Amino acid sequence: MNKKLVASGLVAFALLGSVAFAKEASANSTIYRLYNTNNQAHLWTSSTNEAQSLPGIDWNWNYEGRAWVAPSKGTNIYRVYNPKSGEHIYTESTNEVDVLSKNGWRSEGVAFHSADKWGKPVYRLFNAKAGIGAHFVTLSSYERDQLVKSGWKYEGIAWRALGNFNWTKAQYNALKEGSYTGAGGTSYSSIVSQHGNPQETSTTEYGNITYLAVSYNNSDDLIDQTYRSVTLLFVKQANGAYNLVDKSITNVK
Repeated sequence: MNKKLVASGLVAFALLGSVAFAKEASANSTIYRLYNTNNQAHLWTSSTNEAQSLPGIDWNWNYEGRAWVAPSKGTNIYRVYNPKSGEHIYTESTNEVDVLSKNGWRSEGVAFHSADKWGKPVYRLFNAKAGIGAHFVTLSSYERDQLVKSGWKYEGIAWRALGNFNWTKAQYNALKEGSYTGAGGTSYSSIVSQHGNPQETSTTEYGNITYLAVSYNNSDDLIDQTYRSVTLLFVKQANGAYNLVDKSITNVK
């Protein structure tokens, strides 16, 4: 039996299980964006109920779609509400939450989480002339640049979203597939050090061999609807490390 072919065939099986598990256990959150045409305020929420119900409660609210995908855990991003103006502010600073709370704002708790340093940057901008909508965040560098040209002040990266697909074709081609035992294959640890942790992982036992299947995926956002992924299969070594035995890539528009 060609064990490498068996290993290749297990990629789909292993990842199928990991996708179902990821949705159940990790529960990454889609963040939705809404805009109020009356006061120019934007709202970002992980609640599908809030995103769907607000336009029905107040016709001034317009649903603008998915903004980004947030991880199930990571740095807390808090939402603070001003009951007098109706404005919301999002921040990872507990000190800012405390200061605002002492000045009439109301903390609404953790809104979502920030991804790690490999995540897509979410940019923050400010425009004092925009009234309630003075604070704004976006995943789109194009939208950021257009707002800056219109007089907004760019304040840097606010936090990070999931889905930073930082693979190049050259990096993918450089990955070395080892024998069916993993001997000579690129190590999993070296890939993580360069690309961060994958979005999906799953381990599968086949006889006395342990396989690790992982996938790096590019998530949707408001501007770029491209989906890309790198799927890799590793075999556990005697020392506990994992070496690459199979790889595949998808690039679909």
